[in-house]
Order: sequence, then structure tokens, then C-alpha cells
Amino acid sequence: MTKKGIIIVCSAVAVVAVGAVLSCMIDWPVDTSQSSGNIAKSSRFSRKTADEGGLSNMEELLQNDASFKDGMVTAYVVMQTRAQQFDALAGMSNDVAGDIPAFASVLKDINKARPMIANVTAMLTTAGSDLNAALSGEQRADLAQNTINASLAYTTLQKQNSLADRFITTTDAYLKEAEGSDALKFVRDQWVDYQRMTAALDGDAAKAEELAQKGYQLTPQQGLAVLGECPVLNRVIFMAGGLMSESFNVGTEMEGLIPITLSDICSVVTEATQLTVRHSEGEVMSGEAQMRSYVLAMEQALEGYVKVASTQVLESSQTLESTQVLESTQVLESTQVLSHGPGEVNTAMDGVAISEPSVKSLMGFGGSPEIVTNFEQSIAAVRNGVTGDKMGMNAPVMCQQIGEVISMVAVGSVPQLARL
Repeated sequence: MTKKGIIIVCSAVAVVAVGAVLSCMIDWPVDTSQSSGNIAKSSRFSRKTADEGGLSNMEELLQNDASFKDGMVTAYVVMQTRAQQFDALAGMSNDVAGDIPAFASVLKDINKARPMIANVTAMLTTAGSDLNAALSGEQRADLAQNTINASLAYTTLQKQNSLADRFITTTDAYLKEAEGSDALKFVRDQWVDYQRMTAALDGDAAKAEELAQKGYQLTPQQGLAVLGECPVLNRVIFMAGGLMSESFNVGTEMEGLIPITLSDICSVVTEATQLTVRHSEGEVMSGEAQMRSYVLAMEQALEGYVKVASTQVLESSQTLESTQVLESTQVLESTQVLSHGPGEVNTAMDGVAISEPSVKSLMGFGGSPEIVTNFEQSIAAVRNGVTGDKMGMNAPVMCQQIGEVISMVAVGSVPQLARL
């Protein structure tokens, strides 16, 4: 069996274990009234649009319309991953620039948006649970409503993307007068990557060119070094975001240096959930202890996958030409900074604020093997040139189509897509 096959099988088997803790960790209230006027209206709006817009038969469309299924699955992964990125970057922006007066204004507005980010993440987790179940043939009465709810919430969050531009601009101006830490530069560069994906989803060539001109403050190797020092939840989130962008041929700061795949990321998250269940010894954990247990499990799971990746790269490099050996060596070196050794785990966690929404969102993603499997198949089809009836389909075109899917679903319409 191939490594990818093993990953898919293991993810499917792990659903039982994931379910044991998702019931107590994922089910948390969505306080829409405190986050955004538009989101607060979405639960009322979504029921009407689901009925009138044609999404009321969403289970049937997922089972019988391959184009619709591919579009919905890919759109969900994009939304879920980007919401997590926004959350992680909002937190790290405070960490790296909170004591710099020049950043006071933009950080004030970023922090105003954080309650909304938590609610968007919650809605996406609920929608993901329904979507994963529907892909398995189960019926979920609120599938359409929750999907529209999540899409509308996500599009509302996207109206805050100007905060990313402001942080980038503020950082660039600050660095003209001061040295600045590598951590600050890393967060700035990650916001650039986030906005490059935004431009690709919007089909905004002018914005993409503007971001390309801005470039990065760190070299890929410097960025990777800072990534290795990030809290493990953020490390996994940033890797997932980068790998997703690369799937659409959207360049990233550390393009080609991450040795594991998006399937590996899902398996890391799933294994971390299983480890958390075992650590609890059948007892229901709560609060900080629950979160810290999951973070420790994530460190352990990530370390295992990175070691496997480094071994595979080392073995493959023995039969490569000299230029390919150099590339493989760079990837191999990158594995050394992506996980802490066993003796360093607790030290790495000291003083790190654990984001409850991030934990719940990551666990929900790890417990959704049907979503991940279908996403991988859709992306592989595009990258391998299997484009169905529409000739000329490629990753950038697919990326723009996914942006259109999200916009249409947010208003309750059934998107029309070429077969991905």
C-alpha cells in the first residue's frame, strides 16, 4: 500500500477516536450577536436562501454531481484553512508588534475583529462536520443552512483583509527606520502569502502583481527557521496554508521547503486527537488541561511525520542527479527545524497562549477524512492535467472558480462549475 493510501485508511479508522472527543471539544456556542451585524443575520438569512436558492437538496447534489462536490469540498478546505491562518496571524501580530507604538492603530483594529474570527471558525467547524457526514452518505437536516451560514460568515471576514495590507505597509515603513526582529518580518511575510492567495481567489491580477513587487523580508531559509520556533498549532496552520496555496500554484515564502504534504498535515491533526484521547484515560478533560494535552499531542505527532519525511528524502536523494541532490538536501535540512526534540517540548510551550477556537477547528479538520480525501483527488486532477470537459483548466483558473463558489454559496445559490 502506498504512503498516501495508508494515510487515508488511518484517517478513516481514526474517526471513531476523533468522535470520542469532538463531542466535548467541538460543540461550543456561536455568539453571532457579538461578532458582526452581517453574521448575526446569517442564521435567519440562510434558511430562506437554502430553500429558495436551490441548496435544499445539497445531499443529492454532493452524491450525484461530481463538479458540485469537488467545488464544495475544495471551497470548504480553502475557507477553513484561511480562517485559521487569519486567527493565527492576528495572534502573532500582537506577539511580535504589541510593544511597538507604530503598530498600535492596526493592532487595535485587528483585535476588534478577533471575536468575529472565533465565530467564523465555529461556523466552519459545524459546516465541516455536516459536509463530511454527507460525503459518507449520512443525512444532515441543517447541511444547507450551516454551509450557507459558514460561507456568509467567511465572506464577511474577508472584508477585514485590508487589515493584512495595513500590517504589511506598517511593517515596511517601520523597517525603514528600525532593524526589526525576524519574528516581525516572518509575520509580515505570512500576511503577504495570505493576501497572495486572496488575490488568486479573487482573480485580481493587479493585486497579485502589487504583492509580488513587495516581496519578502526574509529568505526562505530564514522564514523556515522562524516557523520552527512558532507554537506548534501555528506551525501546523501555516504549513497547511502554504501547502494549500502551492496546490493552486500560488507562490509562498517557503515554497518547496516543507517536506510533508497536506494529507500528512491532516494525519498529524488526527493522530494528535487520538493521542489526546489516550492521555485522558477515558476521563473528560476540561479547560486549560484539555488544550495543553492536545498541544503536547500535536508536537509528538508532528515530530513523527517529519522524521518519516526526512528519511524518505534522504533515501530518494541517493539516486538523484547533483542538482536534484542539492534540492533534496535543502528539504532535508528543513525537516530539522519543523519539530522540537522530545526534551524541548515543554520549554517550547512556556508562555504560549493556547487558542481554543484553533484547537477545535484543527480537531474538526482532522476528523473529516472524506473532505480531505476528496480535496486531494480534486487538486491532483488539476495538477495532473485531468480537466474533464473544460479544456485548459489549470490550478489558477480553479482557484478563481473556488472564489466564485464561495461567493455564490454565501447567497444561497448553486454554483455551476466545470468538472475539476
